Amino acid sequence: MDPSLTIVLFGNSSSVQFGHENILLGEKQTNIENAKISSTVPLMRKILECHVSVINMTGLHETDHDDHFIRQILNENEIHTFIFVVRLGQLTDADKLGLEWLQRVFGEKVLQFVMILFTHAREEECDTIIDDLKKNPVLEQLLEKCGGRFHNCNKMMNNKSEMRDLMNKIESLFNENQQQCYTGEMFNTLLRERENLQNSGSDEYTINKEIMEQMATTGTKERHMMRKTVHMLNVLWSIAGFLIIIFLDCIKQLQKVIFKVLSKDGKRLGQYKEDKNREKVKHLFNKLHLKDQHDKLRTADVLQLTEHSCQTHESCAEEELVKTFLQKLQMMNYRARYIKTKEQTNELIPRQHTKDSHEYQADADIFKEMSLSNEGKRNDYPVHPMDVQMALFHCADGFLKQLIVTKLSQCQYALPLLVPDPFTQQIEFPLWTFRQVKKSWKMRNNNKIISQTQPNLQREIKESFLPCQGKLWHQWSQMNKELHRLQADEIEKEICRKKTEMKKIREQQHESGISVFMKLFIKQMNSRGEHKLMYFLKWLRILLDEYISADLSALHHKYKQTELERISEELQDATFGLEHIMREIGQIYESCSSVKKNIKDLQYNFFFLPGLAAEMMISGFPLELMDGDAAHVPLVWISAVLDELTQRLGDQARVFVLSVLGIQSSGKSTMLNAMFGLQFAVSAGRCTRGAFMQLIKVSDEMKTQMNFDYILVVDTEGLRALELAGRSTRHHDNELATFVVGLGNMTLINIFGENPAEMQDILQIVVQAFMRMKKVRLNPSCVFVHQNVSDITAGEKNMEGRRRLQEKLDEMTKLASKEEVCDEECFSDVIAFDVQNDVKYIAHLWEGSPPMAPPNPDYCENIQQLKESIMSHASESGGKLLINLKYRIKDLWEALLNERFVFSFRNSLEIAVYRKLETEYSKWTWSLRSAMMNIENKIHNKIENKAIQEVEETDLQRDLKKTSEEVKTSMSEFFEKDKDKDILIQWKTSFDIKIKDVHENIVRKTKRKLNEILQQRDLKKKIDDQRTNHENTLFEKSKELALNLKDKANDEETLKKEFDLFWKQWMKMIIRDTPAIKDIDIVRDVREILSDIYESIPVDHWSESSDYNTIFTVSSYSAYVIFKKTVKETLGYNTLSQENEGQIRSLVTDVALQTDIMIQSFNISKMGYNISCIQQTTGYITARLIEHQEGPVKYKFKNEFFMDLVLSICKKENKMITDQHRLFREANDPVLYLEKKREEYYSIFQKYCHGATSAAIFGEIICQKLKEPFEQSVYKKTARDLTDEMRSNCESLNGNRSSLEKHMLKTLAEKGHFDKYMNYINNPRYHFKRFIRDEVSRYITDKFSVSVLPKMKENIKLLQQKIMKAAHESTEHVHKNRGDAGLWLKSFTQQLSEELIFSEKDLSGVKHDDVDDFNLLEDVIRQELPAIIFDISSRFNTNTFPVNLDYKDKPDELLIDHFCQCCWVQCPFCAAICTNTIENHPGDHSVSFHRVTGLTGMKYRNTTNLSISICTSAVASNRSFYPRNSDDAVLWREYRSAGEDYVKWSITSDLSELPYWKWFVCRFQKDLETHYNSTFEGSGEIPDEWRKHSKHEALESLDKYT
Repeated sequence: MDPSLTIVLFGNSSSVQFGHENILLGEKQTNIENAKISSTVPLMRKILECHVSVINMTGLHETDHDDHFIRQILNENEIHTFIFVVRLGQLTDADKLGLEWLQRVFGEKVLQFVMILFTHAREEECDTIIDDLKKNPVLEQLLEKCGGRFHNCNKMMNNKSEMRDLMNKIESLFNENQQQCYTGEMFNTLLRERENLQNSGSDEYTINKEIMEQMATTGTKERHMMRKTVHMLNVLWSIAGFLIIIFLDCIKQLQKVIFKVLSKDGKRLGQYKEDKNREKVKHLFNKLHLKDQHDKLRTADVLQLTEHSCQTHESCAEEELVKTFLQKLQMMNYRARYIKTKEQTNELIPRQHTKDSHEYQADADIFKEMSLSNEGKRNDYPVHPMDVQMALFHCADGFLKQLIVTKLSQCQYALPLLVPDPFTQQIEFPLWTFRQVKKSWKMRNNNKIISQTQPNLQREIKESFLPCQGKLWHQWSQMNKELHRLQADEIEKEICRKKTEMKKIREQQHESGISVFMKLFIKQMNSRGEHKLMYFLKWLRILLDEYISADLSALHHKYKQTELERISEELQDATFGLEHIMREIGQIYESCSSVKKNIKDLQYNFFFLPGLAAEMMISGFPLELMDGDAAHVPLVWISAVLDELTQRLGDQARVFVLSVLGIQSSGKSTMLNAMFGLQFAVSAGRCTRGAFMQLIKVSDEMKTQMNFDYILVVDTEGLRALELAGRSTRHHDNELATFVVGLGNMTLINIFGENPAEMQDILQIVVQAFMRMKKVRLNPSCVFVHQNVSDITAGEKNMEGRRRLQEKLDEMTKLASKEEVCDEECFSDVIAFDVQNDVKYIAHLWEGSPPMAPPNPDYCENIQQLKESIMSHASESGGKLLINLKYRIKDLWEALLNERFVFSFRNSLEIAVYRKLETEYSKWTWSLRSAMMNIENKIHNKIENKAIQEVEETDLQRDLKKTSEEVKTSMSEFFEKDKDKDILIQWKTSFDIKIKDVHENIVRKTKRKLNEILQQRDLKKKIDDQRTNHENTLFEKSKELALNLKDKANDEETLKKEFDLFWKQWMKMIIRDTPAIKDIDIVRDVREILSDIYESIPVDHWSESSDYNTIFTVSSYSAYVIFKKTVKETLGYNTLSQENEGQIRSLVTDVALQTDIMIQSFNISKMGYNISCIQQTTGYITARLIEHQEGPVKYKFKNEFFMDLVLSICKKENKMITDQHRLFREANDPVLYLEKKREEYYSIFQKYCHGATSAAIFGEIICQKLKEPFEQSVYKKTARDLTDEMRSNCESLNGNRSSLEKHMLKTLAEKGHFDKYMNYINNPRYHFKRFIRDEVSRYITDKFSVSVLPKMKENIKLLQQKIMKAAHESTEHVHKNRGDAGLWLKSFTQQLSEELIFSEKDLSGVKHDDVDDFNLLEDVIRQELPAIIFDISSRFNTNTFPVNLDYKDKPDELLIDHFCQCCWVQCPFCAAICTNTIENHPGDHSVSFHRVTGLTGMKYRNTTNLSISICTSAVASNRSFYPRNSDDAVLWREYRSAGEDYVKWSITSDLSELPYWKWFVCRFQKDLETHYNSTFEGSGEIPDEWRKHSKHEALESLDKYT
């Protein structure tokens, strides 16, 4: 039978008495000790109906045990509880060790299953159990470890009541543990963890095996190198594991020895027990707000920035002693042991200490005795400083303990070697904590140093371990710099050549594979948990430092000025740290990213590598930002790491970037270590090289004050580094300073001492860096730190020092201004700087002479003050988003690569944010336009209904106010809440003004249009009245005829014949009185007008099939001009310059635009077409051409130019004019208009004949009159709704102008029509319009059934409801006021005046005096309206929808009006369109990506070779170009000096071209050569690399466009 419970008994075997009466154990069984090989079967007992399996392990802790045997027992049983048997009142030393034995064998988790069973011989002993617990603190401590669980029974265990209670308590414990047991799996897991610890060096075998296999296939030299490699790996992987085992054994032996010693001296042991009793220790921990916890204090907890750590504390409350102690200890302030509490009246220890004060109460106990007799007096006793130190040490994890010991060592304090646990009295030997303690003394005889350095071998080992970061990476870095600083004549070819070589280097890196060392490192990094990973990295850093320290020490002693360069290389070869390993991982990642596949032998996908670096940064390790050896930033790697960091910390995480600059060995790293606890790569005798970044966490309490989550410290190599003197220059220092200053929110400029020469050097570098920041609109702050200042308390001296610094800064500003071509006179012109608050003085580091001198307390206090000042500045900054940091790094580095930083800096983050702002701006302006369209439509209807006689601007402002307020609210939320609000704020004012201008322009434009409608209404009054008269006359005459034929009402045939005869007669009369409106012929009218101007015109100009549109796409206008005599004689050429070609093209574009606006203003759909439209158009064109050629141009236009321009424009506008005139004719030609309504008249005629009432007839007439305005209203409303939808859902139309252009370029590439490309390049605005029309047409066709038709139906339904509501309310109004049909009609039309063009005048000729049944009238309208609606719906399709819309109401025209009100200025080189969304905007023109200049016909001087230059790379070169119409060459980099068209353009020198245009040149090479009658040859030969771009790649590259 399976047991219900399984129990293990352990402890002293003398605490129980075996026998047949023993309910739990029975007769004595074979002892476990004698059953190590064959396991004893657990005793099965039935206790009170409960089946219990009892395993007797009593006495086992006093002997050796077999893990295999215990594992076997546990694999066969799941233990519900472990019962620790203790004889009440007779606690022995063996008993004390029993629980420790259980923990050691079964692990910490076993304690939750333990219960103590106190046994007694006599019943009266049981009554004293509580007293015994009080008297015996050790016993009470044992009980506390077991969670306070205990039971008592007699030794014989024969009392059923006691056994029943025991079973119940076991059951309760089982439930408390959520019915979990201690299992074999738990034990096996414990054993594996111990084996892993002991076998930490086991990787050595694997490493050696793989390397030995390599050695077998290599030569003698290589084998020698491999042996050295094996030796190093043995050091790296063996020492840690074996030392840990040795340390553990030492600790165990020490514990036994110390315990025996203490046991021999009973008196001393008793005193130890008394002094260390649990309650006192617990009270101490409570006072210090510490807990004896499993989750130990971590270094990260201590180093994070808190409000407490950012303040100076001379005294503190007792509960803050630990925080204050840690703060001062971190600063290396040995006064950390002399902190006074606020509860004290005097200091714990006098400040005027003697040289022996360090020995204060050296013999005192670690945990000071405190009285238990009077609780109220406890606070009178101060906490001993050593209590604070050791209590903190007890609660710290291994890394924090190491930090504490390291800092204690720096403070010259004694270090804790043997540390008793305050609760268990176990002795700890914390040797690990000493690993970072280093002491060094000067060598008396340097000549005795024998260097073991073998440079070549060191280099070979390093190259074999780290193959990707050596020569190949350095070559790639150098080539990348050359790529950005090209001086070649054929610059695009050179760019392609360099990129190809760089690609090959990446392939070589990739082919070099991954070393065994790196493979094992990555494996370890990926397989360990966070805690073990920290130990792994710490050990690795320690062992690497030890491995190379001897070589470095020897090299430093060999260091002589005459051998700088050679020794520098040896130093570089000798260094091997964690930073080099991470650099190698970075290069593995960059090579894999370039080749787009995994490197050989890498077991994981290379995409996971940045995550390793991100985790290291989060754990507090620094990451190399700039490779100091290659002097290069690995952008791909850094960007990937920052992406991973953002993913882990959140895309809203903010960082305050603190950059640090200073001369080498000026104490930067020591200062950062004291201030923030940072440890950059400065161990093993190395100085910081390049730049490193490290995160410091800000506590939650501080985040609200600081508005950022982390400080990112960027530490740099020292300026004027001696080891770089052979190959470094002032340029390198300037480059480094510019990079970190631009990256930082604040820069610390560290100056060691007050040496004037050193100060001048660093100040000039720093000033120049800040000057560059100002010119590119970056605004970091700075603080100057003077270290090693002798007397910082002298106020007058500090004032004098500040004055000299200010003078020197102003002097350096003037010098830097000359280099940077600026006009700044003093440093405050460059940056906001307060010499009183932004200059800090730091005392000497040491109080005395090293190596035995402690750190100077004044130094520590000065560092704390500096920290407070930094945090004060930071609180006003807010930092920057971590997600944006990679963009700043990229922009700064690429600008530095181009050397001309100011002209090359491209703030890509600002550009991206500005694009986002422009997209929002497009939405805001559309909201205003859309709202105004609705307002305009309502007022238009009122005007046509004669409900309004005048339009006031104030009325429009009032109607638009609600939308305007909504837009303002949306803008405010965007600028205040967007994640990039800190960047956006600079544009808030300008965009407020822009929106205000748009608002006012919309209002003014709408007012002008509506007033024109008012005027046109009056002008076409005669036409409207005539049409209304015809309609009403026909109604009345048909009514008369019907009354005469009333007796023949049943003879439909007769009625039909009579009506047809009547209709024919009246139509003849109408035609006779009103001539029909004829079709128009624009070409004929143009011919007549041009014939009046010119006597003879070539026949081909009159051909209707002639392509008049070529005026917009012609490659050259030279054939259209005659050069003025002086020009021809002087220059002797007959072709237009590129500048003149551009002028004429701009003229043609602008004239076409203005004539389009003019023709739309004629409102042909309402007023009709007249030849005067063409006359006014040609008159305007003539005036513009005369104005142009009378200006400062050197040519005149031929007649053919005027004629082709007029013909081209008229052809372009022909469809629009014809469509508008058709609408006018259909609405106003009596024959066409009335013929459409014939069936409606016949229907009413029939009803008259059948005797319908006047109300019924009048209702039907109203419905017939409503049909046309109903249809117009529904069409217009649907068009507006559809436009709104396309602005949201149509991918090509839902963004800004740049997004629209991207889709347009994709469409051009898909269709592949060269002529359309040239139309886009030469006449972009026209092409945009054409593209928008095509997109709208496609959308309507594709979405007609799912979007357009439902909208139409919905609008019909809404309008029908409004009509019926108006009819019902009019009926009620008449009944209420006892009115007539006139009152009903007035009320009805007024309610619909905003919705429909329908008024009383439309029924002015229809008699309705006899209409008196208004309920019937309402019913008739309700019955007849559906038929009208059905008729309208049945004719609604993709063809009729756009045709029946007025031109200005079409969706495409509404969108054209929205998108095309922006800047259309084209780059003077490549014709790329300025991307600014504001027409006539302030500031420079710019584009995101320029094109190949040959697309505009640009050629190399005195050749027919089309140019392949790209503007952004050309302006970075030393080459020249010839401005339009000039023989004077201008350097590309000085293009702004070339004239008016150039000075307004901002072209950034970089490599940001689109592969799209390279693909286009290759795809349409022949077409371009034919078009421009030139070739891509000679200097213009297309690089082979361009031809590798596929169409797919070209289209993908367009996604960068927006």
